[in-house]
Amino acid sequence: MASLSNGCTRLLVLVPPRWNPPPCNTPSPAVTFTFAVYKLASTSIRITTAGNGGLDDLGTFLKARAGALERIVGGGDVAETLDALCRDTEDIDPGMRCSILYYDQAAQCVRHAAAPSLPDYFTSAVDGLAVGPTAGCCGAAAYTGERVIVEYVLTHPNWEAFRDLARRAGIRACWSQPIYSSTKDVLGTFAMYFDEARRPTEDEIQLIQAQAHLASLAIERRQTEKMLSESEALRRSEQRLRTIFDVNPSGISIIALETNERLFTNQAFVRMFGAETIDQLSAVGFEATYVNPADFDWLRSRRGDAFITEVEVERLRRDGSRWWCLMNRREIEFESQQALLVWHYDITERKRAEQEIERLNSELELRVAQRTSELRKSQALFKAIVDHSPTKIHIKDTDGRYVLINREAERLFGVSDAEGRGKTAHDLFPKDTADRFTAHDQAVIDSGEPMVAEEAFTLDDGIHTYLTTKFPIYDQNGITAVGAIGTEITARKKAEAALEKSRQELALLSFTDALTGIANRRKFDDVLDTEWKRAQRNETPLSIIMMDIDFFKPFNDNYGHTAGDECLKILAKALSESLERPGDLVARYGGEEFVCIMPETDGDGARNVAEQLLEVVRGARIPHEFSSVADIVTMSLGCLTVVGRQDLTAEAIMRDADRLLYQSKNGGRNRITAESRDGERSKISA
Repeated sequence: MASLSNGCTRLLVLVPPRWNPPPCNTPSPAVTFTFAVYKLASTSIRITTAGNGGLDDLGTFLKARAGALERIVGGGDVAETLDALCRDTEDIDPGMRCSILYYDQAAQCVRHAAAPSLPDYFTSAVDGLAVGPTAGCCGAAAYTGERVIVEYVLTHPNWEAFRDLARRAGIRACWSQPIYSSTKDVLGTFAMYFDEARRPTEDEIQLIQAQAHLASLAIERRQTEKMLSESEALRRSEQRLRTIFDVNPSGISIIALETNERLFTNQAFVRMFGAETIDQLSAVGFEATYVNPADFDWLRSRRGDAFITEVEVERLRRDGSRWWCLMNRREIEFESQQALLVWHYDITERKRAEQEIERLNSELELRVAQRTSELRKSQALFKAIVDHSPTKIHIKDTDGRYVLINREAERLFGVSDAEGRGKTAHDLFPKDTADRFTAHDQAVIDSGEPMVAEEAFTLDDGIHTYLTTKFPIYDQNGITAVGAIGTEITARKKAEAALEKSRQELALLSFTDALTGIANRRKFDDVLDTEWKRAQRNETPLSIIMMDIDFFKPFNDNYGHTAGDECLKILAKALSESLERPGDLVARYGGEEFVCIMPETDGDGARNVAEQLLEVVRGARIPHEFSSVADIVTMSLGCLTVVGRQDLTAEAIMRDADRLLYQSKNGGRNRITAESRDGERSKISA
């Protein structure tokens, strides 16, 4: 008899005298082998092994449960966690095979999650199985939310459609336990399969409940992480939309349909009224001062069943000046209420031009001959406005020949308006640039719609970038030309480039150890993952050297942490500079530990590098009178070489390299322990 106690739970193990089991057709005596109470969090499990029908190894169960919880808390991949949970459960009883299925409530079926010991044809047949009261064990358990026990599947009606599959897989009994969420919803099923007819004992019922509970923890963790990821994506989307609204040159406002309350305005809307902030407008009663009350009648006016979507109104600016606004609106739902999204365009210049054109047309009808000179003056005025505009303006006919180039465009094109007239883009620009400009023009002609594109021009002082709007120009016969107006955005592009450079520098800092200046563990883990996948793909060797400074704690305690930091920096620099190949990397792994990764390096090559690194440390000649192996700072090294075709994970490789390091430390320190594996053989040298 033996007992263990951790202060909260007491474990009592009773070992009976030697017992020979009776024949199979003889009832088993009630002989108690083990009694244990295991309690964790809110789950309490009593495990009793009696005769040959219960759990044979309590230690295996406790170890499996602890391992599962560690994986769940550690945030590992949920598929790997569920797979390991099945394997750990199967270790308790060698005659058992386990599976975990997700319950797809939307599709009313079960989906494969984990079944490491079941054949692929079996898991493929179950994946996507519709749930129902007679859908096997797992489909019925997911449907009813209750445990389903089938002692012999070849005669049970739930398995009528799956009997051939069960025979082929060697399955004779199946027990399925629903996996419940914290809110008692069914997340999936945890099933146990046996190759002989069996009825579960009380202990086995408690075991399947316990493992289903562990599976629920892992599945709910995955669901929580997915919800957080979707929430973050929604936040970023909202931020992008807000940025788009704020940088839009058109005024935008959202007005409650029932109350006239202005729910949102962008910055361009505020500037249209001559203010810098919406507070400046609100302080004097914006709606009463700057908006005609009749506008609200227009906002609700309808023509038939549809809103009137466009209107031109005259507005008042904060400085008292008036301007013309084209309003375009659409009914939307905003913040759980019906609202109107209203776009505001400043058409003051257009209205003035329209009025001027009307006046000129009226006069031209009366005195065409007499007003020819005045028309020429008007054209000259228009040309002056165009020429003195800070924006790039030009017009091409439908054959791509320039018919107007303003002064800003002259500066960019390198030709005058007179020189450029009649020429095409291919006459003025390199072929790739001309092809791009011509394609933009053709797209406007084909679609009949404006388009916006970035255009770059190389001048003596560098590259200048313009955001250009190209638009079709019509007469009574259709499109006759393509106009273009471009605003320089060079400063903005430079700011964007500087921001991207800062982002890249920040990313570089995240992979660098702050003390030593060499790669940190995060960088090493990233390189290890990449190089191990490459080694597996190409079946090439990969070598890892784990390094630990001998007796570093006494060094820190006696020489001080400043000296300790200086020691780490000296050794980090020396180790990094000793590597000759660009693909090799030395990183600080943590504390006084360093690690080196060498792709495509066999065991002999890795051993040679390890010896060089050992000598580099010794050659630094850093005094250490508190070391038990030398009067200078030394290192212990563990060197591991594996071949990519081996079925290993990166984590397993690091564990083996760390094991070799500790063999060096336990073997006297200031030495190397190396192991080389060529797939089936392992060679260890010290």
